[in-house]
Amino acid sequence: MSEKKKVHKCPLCGKEFDKGETSVCKSCPIGGSCSMTRCPNCGYEFMPGVDER
Repeated sequence: MSEKKKVHKCPLCGKEFDKGETSVCKSCPIGGSCSMTRCPNCGYEFMPGVDER
């Protein structure tokens, strides 16, 4: 059975990507424990499911 990927759509540039395409912000002091997602295309950070259209 294939694993279904969580697809996000950037509300700024419209690129669709899965969570695996973006890396956690390594320089962030929170260390990836927040729920923000960063678009690999434009770098816009957003809360998944909140800003997505």
